[in-house]
Amino acid sequence: LSLFVLIGIPQAVLFSVPWAVASKVADDGGQGLAIGVLNIGIVVPQQLIIVLTAGPIEKAFGKGNTPAFGIGCAFAFICAVLALILLPKTRGTRGTSNATAMASRER
Repeated sequence: LSLFVLIGIPQAVLFSVPWAVASKVADDGGQGLAIGVLNIGIVVPQQLIIVLTAGPIEKAFGKGNTPAFGIGCAFAFICAVLALILLPKTRGTRGTSNATAMASRER
């Protein structure tokens, strides 16, 4: 039980922080787009495609879950690149971090 408690703390952060950061970083009009892109980036590659193709991939290669994990990693990488391209950019000067740009915007 103690092990699950210790694992649960970073898992709760993993499940909540990406959505909080995406909604905070996005402009007022772009929060829906940011959350949608993040959700698609998680759901499509890791759940839908791998669940539908993992069985046939295992039978074709005969190496257990390794090929399915590799394909899942490839899709996660593609979605990360798409998220960087499609998510709205924050306002601010070039060379400053998002936190600095957000702090100067709140003043």
